[in-house]
Amino acid sequence: MLNGAPFGADTLSGYLAAKNFPNPPKMRALCRALGITEGELFPTSKPEPQPEPLDGSLYVRDLGDGKAWLSVNQEVSWSSAMAIIKELKGS
Repeated sequence: MLNGAPFGADTLSGYLAAKNFPNPPKMRALCRALGITEGELFPTSKPEPQPEPLDGSLYVRDLGDGKAWLSVNQEVSWSSAMAIIKELKGS
């Protein structure tokens, strides 16, 4: 556990392999532990502040080139889930 955020071997391995990306609380914990800034950990060509999610279940991160990484972690109905999946697959 790192500053209250659990970091297992699988989690860190996923970050290193670029299979997943730390959410804002884990990103801050990693940066504090390493003594670096988010920009140093994940440099980008145009650094932008990452807003905190209002409810803790939705995150959006700019990937550049008109793309974004969207993470949704909340309970929805099956019909809503299927509509979201259909929309994402169509884009």
